[in-house]
Amino acid sequence: MSTGHMTLRRHFLLSTALALPAAALGATLGASFPRLPAAEAAERLAPALDSYKPVFFSGDEWNFVKAACDRLIPSDPEGPGALDTNVPIFIDQELNGSYGQAADWYMEGPFHPDAPALMGFQLPYAPQEI
Repeated sequence: MSTGHMTLRRHFLLSTALALPAAALGATLGASFPRLPAAEAAERLAPALDSYKPVFFSGDEWNFVKAACDRLIPSDPEGPGALDTNVPIFIDQELNGSYGQAADWYMEGPFHPDAPALMGFQLPYAPQEI
């Protein structure tokens, strides 16, 4: 890790946390929040982690996901961590949605779990089931 410079991981996390919502919010909230910085608009719409009720995970699973996210991407002086950018909420909502159900994946066999990664997803289970 470099000192004084933002690490690649931190740069990616911060860029993703600010740029993608900015693009989406710019298109949908232009009239509601004129000239509002994207980060501030995203903060107004993002649910607070401490008051969020998980839709996919049970209570114990939710506590584990938050702890794991905090351990893997902790906050530090170089940038926000997973809890600061609502990563656990993102995971919960994705697993509850079409990604978690593999709604647009080809899920018919044959499945070859020992196939090279270039062959794509090779399990008969959707992410929710895994």
